[in-house]
Amino acid sequence: MGQGVSARGPVGRLMLRGGEGLTDLVDLKSANFLCVCSKQSSQLDLALDCWLITCPHVGEHLHSILPTCLLLTDDHVYANKVKGLQCLQHVASNVSRTDLNQYGQGAVIYKAVEHMVYLREPEIIPHLAKCLIALLSKTEQSPTSHSLTWNHFDDVLNIWLPSMEMEQKLVLREAYIENLNEFLQAMGLGSARWSRKLMLIFSDYCEQEHTREMSLKALLTFINSAWPRISSHFHSIVVILMKVIINIKTKGSISNYGTRPSGILVKQCFRALERLSNLMYRDFVNKIKENDDMADLYKLIMENEILSQSL
Repeated sequence: MGQGVSARGPVGRLMLRGGEGLTDLVDLKSANFLCVCSKQSSQLDLALDCWLITCPHVGEHLHSILPTCLLLTDDHVYANKVKGLQCLQHVASNVSRTDLNQYGQGAVIYKAVEHMVYLREPEIIPHLAKCLIALLSKTEQSPTSHSLTWNHFDDVLNIWLPSMEMEQKLVLREAYIENLNEFLQAMGLGSARWSRKLMLIFSDYCEQEHTREMSLKALLTFINSAWPRISSHFHSIVVILMKVIINIKTKGSISNYGTRPSGILVKQCFRALERLSNLMYRDFVNKIKENDDMADLYKLIMENEILSQSL
């Protein structure tokens, strides 16, 4: 229960009632009780409102809850922006696609957070990404769709990918790459449009220990999602994976913490390449098998020695 909220008071009693108190809380909000975004907002209001929108099945109360969520995201205090994004993510996750789109509520939410895509703030980016993933997964086409029509997923990547490519601050690189895997999963086949930019980013981010594992996860998702483009980028992907293997094998180049997950992900990427581009994969394996200088690399790929290097 939020700070300053007494379980014995009327608000506390409503909160303790769980989902049954949702309607009553909405009534309190309609009476201007939950004015959390005013300049004089209290901790009580904020705690109550955050509890309210973390209740499941908020679809029927969307019209009452949404304005407060939007006001939070527009606050000048970043902590309130983050809270607002968490609230909107929960709303998008717990409202049906029909309810979200019926009165254009999804478009309203996107318009409210769209400008935040330009913010280079590490405390904002991960929460914004989660919010957009939850929202766009329902307002745009299904991830299983084969449509390549430009949509809001593309609008976001059009801003974020150049920023990721040029970013040098580690804290921002980690913030950007943290949810790229989930973003590409939600985007589906549309990620193929960004294959060239993504390959540059995968190559760069796999070089650093702090971003390697998350980048490999995103690369694996890209391989599986953008399958029509994989043959065109097969050699670039192999080069990225070989560099990771070399870094894993090089003693002292990476901590044991990062090596094991990275090794597993590299193996999964190779298996995905084998499945999607079998002839090119077989040709690659045969070439390194015949090259004595690549004997160790062949063993690492074919005999699962990637994993043993991390033990």
